[in-house]
Amino acid sequence: MSEPTLALLIPVTDPTIDLKPCCTNLAQQDYPHWTAYIIGQASTLPEPWTTDDRFQQLTVPDVTLPTLGHLAQTQLTSDLIMIIDPRDQLDQPDSLSELVALAQQLDCDLIMPELVRFDEQRSTYLFPNLWRQREELITYNNYHFLIWASVAMRVVVGSLIDRHLFAQATTTLPREASSQTLIRHLCRQARHGIYTDRHPYIWHLQADHQLPEFEWPNPLTFSQLPQLVAANQAAGYQAPVPTTISIAICIDQNVAATIPTLLYSIATHASRPMDIYVVYDHLPAAARADLTWFNDRFPNFRVILTPLRAVDRDLLRRFTLNGNKGNLTKFYRLVLPQLLPDVERLIYLDADTLVTSDLTALWESDLAGNFLGVVKDPGIGVEPRPARKEDWWGYRLLGPNDGEQYFNSGVLLMDLHLFRQYSISLYFYQFVIETIMFYLLEDQDALNLFFHGAVAFLPLEHNYITKFIDIEPRAIEAVSLLHYLGPRKPWKINFDLPTSQRAAAARYRATRRTWQALAHAEQPAVTALVDTANPDDHLLERTLESLLSQDYGPLEIIVTTPVAPTPASPLTRWAKENPNLTILVNDAPSRLARQQAARQHATSDLLLCLAAPDYLDEVTALSQLVALQQKEAAALVCAQATEWLVDQSSFMVLPNVNDIINFGPTDWNGVLVTQTALQPDVLEFDSKHPVKQRCLRHNLWVKAKR
Repeated sequence: MSEPTLALLIPVTDPTIDLKPCCTNLAQQDYPHWTAYIIGQASTLPEPWTTDDRFQQLTVPDVTLPTLGHLAQTQLTSDLIMIIDPRDQLDQPDSLSELVALAQQLDCDLIMPELVRFDEQRSTYLFPNLWRQREELITYNNYHFLIWASVAMRVVVGSLIDRHLFAQATTTLPREASSQTLIRHLCRQARHGIYTDRHPYIWHLQADHQLPEFEWPNPLTFSQLPQLVAANQAAGYQAPVPTTISIAICIDQNVAATIPTLLYSIATHASRPMDIYVVYDHLPAAARADLTWFNDRFPNFRVILTPLRAVDRDLLRRFTLNGNKGNLTKFYRLVLPQLLPDVERLIYLDADTLVTSDLTALWESDLAGNFLGVVKDPGIGVEPRPARKEDWWGYRLLGPNDGEQYFNSGVLLMDLHLFRQYSISLYFYQFVIETIMFYLLEDQDALNLFFHGAVAFLPLEHNYITKFIDIEPRAIEAVSLLHYLGPRKPWKINFDLPTSQRAAAARYRATRRTWQALAHAEQPAVTALVDTANPDDHLLERTLESLLSQDYGPLEIIVTTPVAPTPASPLTRWAKENPNLTILVNDAPSRLARQQAARQHATSDLLLCLAAPDYLDEVTALSQLVALQQKEAAALVCAQATEWLVDQSSFMVLPNVNDIINFGPTDWNGVLVTQTALQPDVLEFDSKHPVKQRCLRHNLWVKAKR
């Protein structure tokens, strides 16, 4: 194979620039087939290069990119083009030969090397953070992100370009076009382009020679979908809206236990037939039984367990190789059009959602020829949330002109008919494969980028993110769907949950308790007796949060206090938000007397006794205590404690149950006990008493100590 010829274009905008360092650097190159062209109006070659045939001068009226392109098309005959700024240099004497060899080896018409910056003021080299592969393929899908992520992709200097490609890409450039505009043309038109960290171009940072900031293109598009939407609208396309509502929920074993609550919320608000497709890879038999429980309890409501196909599993695993570090479940929705071939329209729901009213309005929303129906979310879910709106993730990903178009992907109305008609999943999959390493919010970013300009925006009420409560206030009764975005899920204990979000969490927990009481009717009811000397003590909230987040259905909570809480008290609000919580005011002098009086109001045979600020530290604590009590037929079960020192915020384990519970007539804190066993004349807390007692050996109860 013959070695290609190479034209080195050196545009000179300032005749006072010293060309000698640049020419010296080029003269040291060991590649034999290059010619350097000094291009400008009055540039002069320094000695001794005036007699070197490898250096030529071309006088032109300007050195804009279109002018350089015109030269490449009309006056130059070389195979390859490289633009070099006269203030910069190549890395090594073999830079040209190695880059040309790489171009021939990989059959490239575009090679864009990494940049090393030389700070002349400090005489320091600034090396890039090389997080990519040695050679990164430049594609139609990823070139925008490469330009976004790397300053080397924002300047055309140092790149090895096929002369015909360079001429073609500059044909329609306006005179004032920037390097980034030309690079976008080159990347779109290149037959085979790569980005490499080999033999970087050395950029000399000077006061008048700074690297450019990223330029947002306008319009911002990543697919042909906007054109397809326009064609759908021009043709008068109307999406089919079946009578039966189809919903897809994609899960794994980590969230399987939360899905029955979501299903129950859907079933109890359904006004028309429902098909719920639960898409999974691996799921235990017990979890599958909880999900199919609904099929025999609700008419016109089908839960259809839909295992992922092997071919889909293999495709999705490639995301891990390309940079995905999260759970692949979020990408299951990508294969839904093929996995559900008979479904024309579909509502996709994240596992952390709760339906609060009929979904018919969402189901019948007009998509106007778009592929998705979505609700806006400018990226405020990223924590900590930036103070300036311009710094929200939606603006950082889509730019200042399109940041408002960023949407949340937890609730989607999907026109699967259009997906299959245009083979959208195939193109979307390839897009994700090539760009996944650039995402922050993974699947949500991918959907926003690829479907940008091809979505219909729906009212906020159809995907009301609980974090919106302080920004876009809505009454829970006014929304159709709550979305518990973020790490503070309502099925977890959240001591730092903002006050404004507690009503939404209470709604979820009430729904969960109702389902559990129906699905597990064999579970005995439990009354938690909580005593506090001060209803305004902020640590009381820990006790209540730990109880209200328990994954146990038939649970009521009675709080006894000698002082009535004020209307503004947190305890008053907790009782208002949680119907299973009752406040009893009793001015008896001791905790035992107050709790004994509260027993008269308890509707359960099993009592859980706690004194604020003590709390349960696992959401499964009560379930475990009850299971042990039932298994052992025990009249009394004691939970082992961890002691929390409030002032020092430190913990210590109290290993001996006798150190935790004072077996005397004054305290039965941390105990699950039957009503009959608590009769004062029947049970005395001493070692001789025959009542069967068991201690659950887990750190389930936190005893706060000031």
